[in-house]
Amino acid sequence: MTRFFLFCLLALPLCAADDSPRDATLVAAVCGKRETCRIVASKPAGKALTVVEVRLGLKDKPADAPDEGCQDGNGGYNGGTEYWLLAPPAPPDRFLALCNDGYGAAGVGEDRVEIGDNRLTYTQAGGSNDRWSTTSVLQLSPRRALSIDSCSYRNTTPGSGVATHAELTAMKVQSVAQDDRHPAMANDGPGCPDVKGFWNPQPGPGLMAGLALPIAVEKGSSEYPSGIPLGSCAVRLGTPDTPGFTVYGTPLPQRGAELRMIALDRHTLVLQLRDPQPAAAGVNWVQSDHLEIWTGKDTSGMHNRPDSTGTAQVGIGLDGKVYAGMGKPALPAVKHTEARDETGRPVHVFEVRWEDESALAAGVVVVYSQAEGGRQSYVFSTAGIVRNRPLYLPALAELPVSCGVADGRWSVTGNSGKLE
Repeated sequence: MTRFFLFCLLALPLCAADDSPRDATLVAAVCGKRETCRIVASKPAGKALTVVEVRLGLKDKPADAPDEGCQDGNGGYNGGTEYWLLAPPAPPDRFLALCNDGYGAAGVGEDRVEIGDNRLTYTQAGGSNDRWSTTSVLQLSPRRALSIDSCSYRNTTPGSGVATHAELTAMKVQSVAQDDRHPAMANDGPGCPDVKGFWNPQPGPGLMAGLALPIAVEKGSSEYPSGIPLGSCAVRLGTPDTPGFTVYGTPLPQRGAELRMIALDRHTLVLQLRDPQPAAAGVNWVQSDHLEIWTGKDTSGMHNRPDSTGTAQVGIGLDGKVYAGMGKPALPAVKHTEARDETGRPVHVFEVRWEDESALAAGVVVVYSQAEGGRQSYVFSTAGIVRNRPLYLPALAELPVSCGVADGRWSVTGNSGKLE
């Protein structure tokens, strides 16, 4: 009976429910009353973990599937594919349900799933003229998303590609974009660059790198209590792993500043700054320690490199005062709070909010400028700044986590690992 059950589980179509009590329980758990449900594969996924693949017939296709059903990858149609995790004694858990409807007007949709040791890697691709793909790496038990790689480009426009690599545990999203107006892109076919040589603001001819500010998109993540210091729900800049892009000068060891940054929505940022030895105020905000926020106006997405005439700069002093910089910017409201980080060190928390609800839609760059002796000494940023203009304005990056208050700080409170 044991040998027959293993054959059933590994080689199915569907074995009859009364062939094995264990098999009948599994089939009932994953299929329910869906008559066309078939277990077609079973793969080990590490110690005591198994992933089973389920296929459905047209009769059991999802309610929102096309009339003809889901593409099966062989020119036919079915009712979709599901992946279930078996982790006894927990009941079977469906963590991925797929229905390939072409994923865009071009009908080039594709799904690919790979199983490893407590890992699942899922790649989905599709689009029309605007092509895209995402590759998500999931820890199966306990379930959480670990990383997401994405690529997007216009199929008819060489040099339009943007690639990102997101590490969810660090809320860090690295982005590399092509400049379609650069001569090096003229003979390239459509596609995306590699995210390599990242901390060089121009990692290759016609390429631009930047750190995208994260935005947590699961429920409750925008309900930030005013003045709460930032914990794990933020990307950190100025650390050994995430040093930032040097704009000017060299870092002073005694002034190892750290920025934490999170977007709450498309027009609100929370920035937290720790500078252990702030400088005395200079004659103006530029010659004093200050933050800068660069935004753009072009939301068309036609060019990855911003037009210098369409960027605007806001300055924020360490006292929270706001200054208009380059480009006639709309000034945000800023609330400044002094707080302490998790080790008790003093920090400044800035809540920055624009009236325009799409103020950050064209991308954003954050800069910290340190002064010494009334002059700028060291300036670092989330993207390259050349001739006092940003090379690249990375778009906000949506991450599938939830944030809330934990231990008195704004922290990641949930990572469900949902891929649907």
